[in-house]
Amino acid sequence: MSNSPRMIVMSGWGVKPQLLEPWCQVFDATFDIEVLEWPDLMEGRRLSIRERADRLALHITSPTVCVGWSLGGEFLIDFAHHYPECVSGLVLLGTNPSFVASGNWPGMDAAVFHRFVDQYQENPSKTMQRFASLQVSGSHDPRARLRCVKSYLEEASPLLGELLLELTIDRRLPLGSLRCPVLHLLADHDELVPNALSRHLNTEFVEAASHVMFLDQPTK
Repeated sequence: MSNSPRMIVMSGWGVKPQLLEPWCQVFDATFDIEVLEWPDLMEGRRLSIRERADRLALHITSPTVCVGWSLGGEFLIDFAHHYPECVSGLVLLGTNPSFVASGNWPGMDAAVFHRFVDQYQENPSKTMQRFASLQVSGSHDPRARLRCVKSYLEEASPLLGELLLELTIDRRLPLGSLRCPVLHLLADHDELVPNALSRHLNTEFVEAASHVMFLDQPTK
């Protein structure tokens, strides 16, 4: 059994967790790493926040560094809120705890988001391809990044459409209540999570990077 501290990693919406495995290799010498599937996809239904946290608690039973990208980060905020004893530190990559803009909180315009949800219902495969393009926009090598992301897209399904609605949940209060150290990393050229988030959260920037910052700058 490894004596290294444990790290678990969760992916973002619509992208298989294996996309993050090459990046995880950067930390192999320091952590015992496991990339987790979303419990919802394993059970074939959208779980409630508490159900999802309970399922994760079956795999994360002792203090663990939890790393979440995009919506995966939001799920880990929920987990850390319900199981604080199991999270020794939380790293959020391109995660907005309130993804849809409201009031003075920066995020995706609500009308744009709901139009995206409607487009997914009408043509899920085409919408996922468009979403992949948004994720790599701002990358220094967008064509290569796009090929990579497309090769790891989840198969379009009604469940993925339901999980899009998780992005409408405001997780700012649970995030603010966490007792563990939290590191927010934002990409300076992210098309999905605005840089203005740094006015509201203590963040650090990954330079010359898109939403897939772990592909653009794997060692930063």
